[in-house]
Amino acid sequence: NEVNATFYIWLEVKDDLIFTCKLYKEKNIKVLPGRFLGRGGIGENYVRIALVENSEKTEQILKTIKEFIASF
Repeated sequence: NEVNATFYIWLEVKDDLIFTCKLYKEKNIKVLPGRFLGRGGIGENYVRIALVENSEKTEQILKTIKEFIASF
């Protein structure tokens, strides 16, 4: 049985805003800039990835993000 739950990955990146915009524009994958979730710079240079899809789609998306990071 599949459990409905939410889990997040916090991924460190050089610039969370640029990474977020380019990932969406080039791969149509939405993540959230960490700076939107904290005050005083907390979360800056991190993106939050919500793992809310089924396991097959999540695995595909994470592989795409990994490839994107290699070219970023």
